[in-house]
Amino acid sequence: MNQQGKSFVPNYLAGIQELSIKNKTIDIKYKNAYRGRIQVWTPTIFRLQVEKEGHDFADRPEPSQADKPAHILIKDFTDTEDFEVKLKESDQDYQVLTSAYTASLDKNQGTLKVYQKGASRPIIEELHPLSLSPQGTSQTLKANEDSYYFGGGIQNGRFSHKGQTIKIVNENNWVDGGVASPNPFYWTTDGYGVLRHTFKPGHYDFASSDQNQVVASHQEDRFDAFYIMGERPQDILKGYFDLTGAPIVLPAYSLYEGHLNAYNRDFWVEVAPNHPDGIYFAEVDKWYREVHPDQVSQVKGKVKIKESLSGQPKDKNYPFTASALVNRYRRHDMPLGWILVNDGYGAGYGQEDSLEGNIKNLEEFTKEAEGKGIVTGLWTESELTPDESLTALLQRDLVKEVNQASVRILKTDVAWVGPGYSFGLHGTQEAGDMMERASGGSRRFIISLDGWAGSQRNAGFWTGDQNGGEWEYIRFHIPTYIGTGLSGNPNICSDMDGIFGGGNPIINIRDYQWKTFTGMQLNMDGWGANPKGPFVFDQTTSDLNRTYLKLKSQLIPYAYTLMHQALEGDPIVRAMFIDFPKEEVNYSQAVNYQFMFGDNFLVAPVYEDVKMDQEGNDVRNHIYLPEGEKWIDYFTGQVYDGGYFLHNFEAPIWKLPLFVRAGAIIPMAKPSNNMKEFDPSYRIFEIYPFGQTSFCLIEDDGYSTDYQAGQIAKTDLTCWEKEGQVTVELGPCQGSFQGQVEKKVNQFNLNVTERPNVLQLSIDGVQQDLLEVSSLEDFEKASFAFYYDPCPNLNHYSSQDGDFYGEKWIKNPVLRIKTGPLSIRSRVKLQVNGFVYDYPASAIDQVDEVSGIGPDLALAEDGVKTNSLTLTWEDQAGALRYDLLVDDQVHLNIQEPIFIQANLQAETSYSFRVRAVFKDHMTDWSNPKTLTTAEDDFSWTVSVQEIKGDFKGKVNQPLVSLVDGKPGTYFLEPLDQEDLPGQIQLDLGRVYTIDRLAYQGPRHGGLRGVIRQFDLAYSIDGVNWHTLEDRISLEETSALQVIELDQAVQANFLALKVLETSDNEFIAGSGLYVFQVPHTKALLAGDVTGDGRVDDSDIRSFKNYAGLRRGDSDFEGYIEVADLNHNGYIDAYDVYLASGQINKGSGQNSGQIQDLAGKLRLSSDKDQVSSGETFTLSLKGKDLKGVHAVNGRLPLSSNQVTPLASMETNTNFRDTENFSRIRQHKSGDQVAYLILANYKDSPGLQGNHFLASLCLQAQADLDLDKLIARLDGTDFFLVGKDKKVKQGLTRP
Repeated sequence: MNQQGKSFVPNYLAGIQELSIKNKTIDIKYKNAYRGRIQVWTPTIFRLQVEKEGHDFADRPEPSQADKPAHILIKDFTDTEDFEVKLKESDQDYQVLTSAYTASLDKNQGTLKVYQKGASRPIIEELHPLSLSPQGTSQTLKANEDSYYFGGGIQNGRFSHKGQTIKIVNENNWVDGGVASPNPFYWTTDGYGVLRHTFKPGHYDFASSDQNQVVASHQEDRFDAFYIMGERPQDILKGYFDLTGAPIVLPAYSLYEGHLNAYNRDFWVEVAPNHPDGIYFAEVDKWYREVHPDQVSQVKGKVKIKESLSGQPKDKNYPFTASALVNRYRRHDMPLGWILVNDGYGAGYGQEDSLEGNIKNLEEFTKEAEGKGIVTGLWTESELTPDESLTALLQRDLVKEVNQASVRILKTDVAWVGPGYSFGLHGTQEAGDMMERASGGSRRFIISLDGWAGSQRNAGFWTGDQNGGEWEYIRFHIPTYIGTGLSGNPNICSDMDGIFGGGNPIINIRDYQWKTFTGMQLNMDGWGANPKGPFVFDQTTSDLNRTYLKLKSQLIPYAYTLMHQALEGDPIVRAMFIDFPKEEVNYSQAVNYQFMFGDNFLVAPVYEDVKMDQEGNDVRNHIYLPEGEKWIDYFTGQVYDGGYFLHNFEAPIWKLPLFVRAGAIIPMAKPSNNMKEFDPSYRIFEIYPFGQTSFCLIEDDGYSTDYQAGQIAKTDLTCWEKEGQVTVELGPCQGSFQGQVEKKVNQFNLNVTERPNVLQLSIDGVQQDLLEVSSLEDFEKASFAFYYDPCPNLNHYSSQDGDFYGEKWIKNPVLRIKTGPLSIRSRVKLQVNGFVYDYPASAIDQVDEVSGIGPDLALAEDGVKTNSLTLTWEDQAGALRYDLLVDDQVHLNIQEPIFIQANLQAETSYSFRVRAVFKDHMTDWSNPKTLTTAEDDFSWTVSVQEIKGDFKGKVNQPLVSLVDGKPGTYFLEPLDQEDLPGQIQLDLGRVYTIDRLAYQGPRHGGLRGVIRQFDLAYSIDGVNWHTLEDRISLEETSALQVIELDQAVQANFLALKVLETSDNEFIAGSGLYVFQVPHTKALLAGDVTGDGRVDDSDIRSFKNYAGLRRGDSDFEGYIEVADLNHNGYIDAYDVYLASGQINKGSGQNSGQIQDLAGKLRLSSDKDQVSSGETFTLSLKGKDLKGVHAVNGRLPLSSNQVTPLASMETNTNFRDTENFSRIRQHKSGDQVAYLILANYKDSPGLQGNHFLASLCLQAQADLDLDKLIARLDGTDFFLVGKDKKVKQGLTRP
């Protein structure tokens, strides 16, 4: 322990001793026992490796798990094409030249620079030689002032990393700031990307610690990196794909809603209407609650109905079948394209005695679903081949599931890819290869997490388990989707309205709205307390969700084309700068919450409550409309010019803020609920004529891998608009694929504001007459017809019981033209004269007259933050709105005299001006006001929630002044001789990962009372404490002193045992600061789901994970965050940390904490048994007092016993929740866990009680007294309300 912290001396590369070239390989010998190698893979891609002398250069990095090897690259250096590489030498450097770039290696330092051909400024510049050590290898590159950085995989809540650090670590942290699927690939607007060829964790600092440099580190003592040069982002991403594989084009049915649940494990019991744990099933007009098999014995006197995969309406368990779920979607007229029917955690998919029988069960359901247009998938287990040591329920045979039962989708969750790195990449590759072989070439559709570089070629990615029902869920996912696409994986999804939580219909609607303009989407049903689906709320919510799901089905031709465009480096969900690279604002966090969906849609999701009413109607602020374009409100036709931020955009609950780029051509289809209903013989083109624009429609068979062999079809559509004349030309289809429809009807929807006067259609140069019809109904029936629709109504799916039934959502007029069936090889030409699109003036159109000057700006109270500034001004009488000028960015339509500018950089100055806009004039801009955001030195400090201890402080210098963060306050207290040692205790409110503290002595009164020595202890619960071995010593100074811990600790509570001050007559200080490890997430004890609160979602998770131990799937990197007593498994102590925070008991708890007392006694009904004989073990509590949780752990396999039934527990404890279960661990061991836990307001257990019993069969001759005596008594314990633990087991 020391104030500076421990350090190591890294080895830096020295200068170059010698260098040679052979073909495209350059060998380097450095002056300090290192050697390097450059391989030039293409004129724009090269690889640099550095190893110690005597070590071979590895073609592939060492896998993170030896038995799960994986390849990041899809080819070897020997597969690359031949081209010329030159080597030049000067006094200062060696130069490696290709036709496009020059790499320069400094002779004296061995540093690297890369220049674009003919350029004088390098695009890559190493500032220091490579640093290599056992702790890690780091590269330091120059960061330019105008540089922006992207990549790193799924970095939740982030896409633009300038001024930030990111972790390339598989954290399984699925909320904002966490990392779900890292990728050791980043790129910059300087024109290059870097792929670190490794499976080791890393850390990238993008000008955060030093604004002039980027530092990328990985935990290895070798260096292996690919440098990918490109002038455009697409070039860099395409280069990344050339190395690691193109992203998979998911099957077309993936663009419909998917539904995930398990239908083969649990039981259901009827409950009273509106029961808090109940779910209503319309099929039988009753309420039921779900019961886990391990808890069936608790349910007394009720009929327990076992769920199953398939069922008929006459079956008693029909409401709980996958068949019923499919029919529920059909009954609600909701699109559903695919379904996963097991959960990967003990549900299985059949109830037969053999794997073959279960596969037959699965096959029966998949045929039923297939007949209704729905594709079936499964979650993975830890193995995908038969394992006879498992029961038939848990065995898997992926080959037969695919080729016999027609399974076409896999979700490779934590159980399959949890460790990540090479393990995860291997898992998705293996599963995908098996599926394609077994299906005879059906395209892999894998949904995974814990990805790495190369994962995009195998799978789409899911962001993990999160809580819905709150704005935060939508907010952080928007930049997450954008950033994932910029990291090379365009296929990204998250659970609709979260896997947990929910219950808020407004947020449910808003989530369905914005995800209409993404790729795959899915419901994760059955894990949280609330059911999940588009129809689980009221009729109005169902109607609006149906509206957007139908729109998503209509957009399949457009979205599917985007999937193909992604192969060339254009993400599906695009950052604004992909299409608008010249405006710097589009690279920044100012556009965190909007994106382009292809070239033509700008999507600005509603992600926060601005001024929402109870129906959910609101406005959206901070929408940036790029300059040089016209933007059309999709739902009204209103036109907006670009080049500013739009505020107060009206977003009633039915309306997503959605803008179409003028000139857009959008291929669409008729609405459908699945691919069986999709009509490939009918094409619709939605057109917004403006200048000259085009769109290339890309099609294939939608389900096979044939597209990878070139079996695709492309059709160009071009539109010219000039001076009232519009020409639309649909070119002949180029290319073909199996099953292609050769004749199609073509419908052209021209968006206008007035009726055109001349319309001509020709096919292959031959004029074709068109019939004018007077209604949309007649148009749908006609062939070669047109219809001028003056008032298109977009409200097609509101039902009679919904709030919007009969309401019209009118957009701009549309001229609809339709052909009859035509060969797709024909050329179709449409000419329109008299085209007008001139929408009435919008509310934000500028007035011409300028008079006066804008009001003076003032800083709002507490308006300076690290990343935001808040300004106010005096409201101007008669003003219709205000506009703000922030630096050079204009913000229009501010309605109130206050403005908050967020997403700013710390310690950065910004200029603000305001003008007022009136009916007939506007003021000039006000005088500028320059403000600076707050410093960021303490950005990772933890806010102390409470401070207490043996010291109170003087009236004007109280103890709380030590942690209040105010510069003018300090703590001071005179001491008596017996006051030392004395304690100061801090409650941090949550569990933080702490790596340092800082203490500042008193700023006033000299050096009186400076703390000189203390012992530091930390605790999760405030009861069980751990004290650091090394005592902390400080200098006698008023300056800030930083105390770095040798090893980070997890703590909710800290205690300083003060041993000595500078004079031992006073104790004082101006500040005491606690720092969390940067980018680590604070945990709330008991918060398994990571959503920042403890609620029923966490209890439900504990029901699934109680007894899980280290080594099991889902433990490391995920559920281990709940193992807060660090004993290696989830026990009653861990559970009570959650349940003890929830008021769900009888409320009879007085709130007083009783002293914990009592014993646990385990006994058998027999002394000795022979092999095959049955017996019962019983656990009782004796003289219990103040008991709020009970834990017991009984290994079964190692004691040669087998359970004959589930554990029987005492069902008379109405305030005690049962988490008990018999668990089969990944190692094969079977263990019984008794876990009982109270809620916060529950009374403790008192007296003598039977707790549990278990009927067992001996697998050998056993002495049961000896068996009980062998048990580890520490696995049996009681927990009190204050979290104190009393261990021990009384044996007979």
